[in-house]
Amino acid sequence: MELLYSILFALCFNCAAQVSTQIQPHGLAALSDNQQQRIIKWLNSSVEKTQASLGPLPHALLPIYLHPRYIAFEPVPWGSVKRGDPDGIELHFDRFASLRQLNDDWTLYHELAHLYLPLLPYSAFWLSEGFATYMQNRIMHDNKVINSGQFIQRLSAGLERGRNQTRKMSQPLSELSADMWQHGAQQRVYWSGAAFFIEAELT
Repeated sequence: MELLYSILFALCFNCAAQVSTQIQPHGLAALSDNQQQRIIKWLNSSVEKTQASLGPLPHALLPIYLHPRYIAFEPVPWGSVKRGDPDGIELHFDRFASLRQLNDDWTLYHELAHLYLPLLPYSAFWLSEGFATYMQNRIMHDNKVINSGQFIQRLSAGLERGRNQTRKMSQPLSELSADMWQHGAQQRVYWSGAAFFIEAELT
């Protein structure tokens, strides 16, 4: 665990300088009053859980760009980090999802974890995606969103998917990271990085 957090603090920029992060939601006007309250609770709760596991976010202000959907097959089908000054997060979500469903979804924890690292070059995306993939599960486990059995099962299943894809792809990881969508190499890229941080925690 000490090595893992040494890596985190070495890569994180200005983490210790901030003691609180204020969210700045954009897109709430598209929702009813009750929906707005539910979404704000979800966003604040996710930030609190993330900081409880990883320490203060390196942002005093965090813009969150909301895109509520009328039809979605999961609570949060898509999210991404928007790099800028300041960095922000874009979220597409089911406007009818309950607070419990939103809190139990991994997407926002994943995107928040990305903010603890600076923007890395494409060839190093295996590192940033691996960090966020592992930390989404660590955050959820630490804050009792998932239990220890679920934590182990999710990591085991993900590592197996990454292992299976690695057997089929001989290209260097840096090459696949630079264009993982074209290569269809997401499982190898994400879970090779996650394996790196799991090993760092166990060392």
